[in-house]
Parts: sequence; C-alpha cells; structure tokens
Amino acid sequence: MAVIAQDEAEKKARRGSLPLQYLRYVVQAVVLGLVLIGILSWLLLWRTEPEQASFVLGEAAPVDVLAPERITYVSELATEAERERAAAAVKDIYTAPDSQITEQQLQRARDVFAYITTVRNDPYLSPAQRLSAIQQIPDLNVAQAVLSTILDFHDSTWQSTIAITLRVMEQVLEEGVRENQLLEVRSRLTAALASEILPAEQEKVVVGLARALVAANSRYDAAATEAAKSKAREDIKFVQRTIEKGQAILRAGDIVTPLDLEELTALGISRRQRDWQEVVGVILIAAMIVLLPALFINQVRPGYWVHWRRVLLICLLIGSTVALAKLTIPGHTLIPYLFPVAAVSMLLALLLADTTVA
Repeated sequence: MAVIAQDEAEKKARRGSLPLQYLRYVVQAVVLGLVLIGILSWLLLWRTEPEQASFVLGEAAPVDVLAPERITYVSELATEAERERAAAAVKDIYTAPDSQITEQQLQRARDVFAYITTVRNDPYLSPAQRLSAIQQIPDLNVAQAVLSTILDFHDSTWQSTIAITLRVMEQVLEEGVRENQLLEVRSRLTAALASEILPAEQEKVVVGLARALVAANSRYDAAATEAAKSKAREDIKFVQRTIEKGQAILRAGDIVTPLDLEELTALGISRRQRDWQEVVGVILIAAMIVLLPALFINQVRPGYWVHWRRVLLICLLIGSTVALAKLTIPGHTLIPYLFPVAAVSMLLALLLADTTVA
C-alpha cells in the first residue's frame, strides 16, 4: 500500500500538483542531501596518508616516510648554510698602510740610532755603561747579544747597518704591517734582506733592530669586512635541493632534524593546520557532488523524492563509495583500475529506474 501511495504522489508531482505529503518527502530529501554533503566533506578532508603522523624536532619519527614523488625545492636551510660558508670565506679586511705611522716609526728609528751613535762615541763611558745606557731606551726590545755586537761594530759598519735597517723598515712598513702579523715580521725582514750580502752578525743586528722598531700601521676594518660578508651572503640567491621519488626521508626511530622537517614540508607531508579556504573549497566540491545529481533527478524524475528509501539508499551508496575510494586508492597504483565504478553506476541506474513502467 505504501508503494502505491508513493506512486500516486509521484504521478501528482509530474502533473504539477504538490500535495502536503510530497513536500514532506522533498524536505526529507533536502535533509539527507545536507547530511550527505557533511559526510562527503569530512571524508574528503580526512587524510589517510602518513602526513597525519606528528613529526617533532628532536624526537623520534613515528613511521617510515618515503618521498611520494620527485620534487625540486628551494631549501632555506641549505641556502642559509651556503650564505654562512660564503661569508666565512671572506678574509678580514685591513686598512691601507698608514703613511703617518710609517713616518713616525722611521723617525723614531733615526732618533734611536742617533742616540746609540752618541753612546758609542762617548769616551767617558765604559763598555758596560754603554750597554746599560742603550738598554734603557724605552720600548726597545733587543737582545743583549745584539746590543753588544752593535758596540763592537766599526763606525763604517755601524753606519751601513743604520742605512740598511732604515731601508728594510721602510720597505716592510710600506707593504703594511697588520696587528696580527707582528710575529711574522722577522721572516718578512729576512726576505727583504735577500738582496743584501751581509755578514751573519750584521744581518742579525739589522733584523733585531728593525723587528723592535716596526709597528703595526694597518688596522682591522670591521665595517668593510662586515660589508664584504654581507655582499657574499647576498650573492647567494637560493640553493635548490632535489628529492627523488621513493627516497627515504625518515625511518621510524630516526631523530627528526631541521632538514627532515624542511623536506617533509616541501613534500607536503608534515602536519599542518587547515586553512579556511581549503575547508570551504572541499565543502563546495561535496555540495556539487550532491546537488548536480539531485538537479538531474529532479529534472528527469520530478516525483522521485517520494521514494525516500531509494533516496536514502542513493545517499548511502554515494557516501560508501567515496569512503571506500578514500581508504583504498591513495598510495596505490593498481587498485584505482580495479575500483568498481561501473558497478556503482549500474546500481544508481537501477535505483533511478521508473517504477511506474509496466
């Protein structure tokens, strides 16, 4: 009897008459449609892939993670590391040799040599007193053996020593002496004497005096060094990394590193919060899945809503099909070809069959 009543209601709906009972069926169909939209939205938003796993920096990975596809992405970590490497490769920058300091040191050397000459020529001083007088020269750190050799030099040898020492000092100072190179001055002075043919004792005196009188005339330029490092960083625009399909990103139990998190984010696997645009988009897709078939049914079978059991069965069929596809298809290659889409289509065709025929 119920089926007969439903068929009668459908015939009246086709003729344009809308009895109160038919409106009740339509309301039931609308409610079922809204429920189906909600279920489809939840199914489409539900993730079944490993991206649901939580990956926390410094903690063990809960699951194995393999790259689902080959990607090339801009790595912020690699870019920053390359920028730091480029900045570290920049050598410290020093100011040009200060000519004023050079002249000051040369003038001091002349004054010291003049004083030593005076002491050497003082007939009233004993050798010990001469040595003591020279040792009292402020900031003249010269070995006693070198000073004794100076006192033993012939006047011509001493004058030659003064000239060579001043020339060598001027050459080294013009090249520049940095604050951190004072320990290397001896080797530079020895190299500067390569063109001079001197007795061993005289060479030792020249090097000893010049080393004691040379001062740093090139200062560390912090601003220029930092500017050069900044430019080196800026020259590194970006660094790309490539992840091959199937490449192991993490193994269960591995400690998660910043690079792991970056790769997971690039692959879209790391846990993330959904934004409202994604949710709205999924709801609209679910609404289209429900509304388009509903409009089609209302067009070809205007009185079909009275068959509420069939409408409910169609809703269950659509919902269960989407749920089964969500559970089985992602991450598989063969199953999508075996999914029974044709069977679902035939069931829908049977449910939409005109029950008034024959």
